[in-house]
Amino acid sequence: EWVAESLVPSVEFALMVKTAFFISDILVGYLVYRIIMDRCGDHRKATIGFGLWFLCPFVITAGGVQGMFDTFSVLLTLLCVYMLMKDRCFLAGMLMGAAVFLKLFPGFLLFVLIGYVVVKHLHDGRWKTMLARAAFGLVLMTAVIFLPPALEGNLSESFSFLTSRTE
Repeated sequence: EWVAESLVPSVEFALMVKTAFFISDILVGYLVYRIIMDRCGDHRKATIGFGLWFLCPFVITAGGVQGMFDTFSVLLTLLCVYMLMKDRCFLAGMLMGAAVFLKLFPGFLLFVLIGYVVVKHLHDGRWKTMLARAAFGLVLMTAVIFLPPALEGNLSESFSFLTSRTE
């Protein structure tokens, strides 16, 4: 017999999950702050950027009310952007791979980030090397993510996040 009480999380568990979301929101806000400081050098603009992220109603609702883990994907995506700004393309590729397989929406930024790397390194001719490093990082992260299901023989089931909503 099905019991509805088994689906209700304890207060401790809910608090633990919401704390992880809250910490992730703070880290995303800090990354927004760092990126603005690196690009503009203006403390006021960076503080406003942090505030706009941290006090955004969607951010508060997604993690604090609904318990959606979008903030982790945003964190990985912004870390990817920050690593590209610092020319750490291999690590950026790994972060993008993790972000895309956590939620699909960072994949839409892939062409924008490729364009950023090409434009940034067009003058010194290193854009092919940097893109190759990023691609290797993305492929490596994909292999790390999908190796356990492949070894268990469940590789096709691990792609259910793509097909589960089409029914």
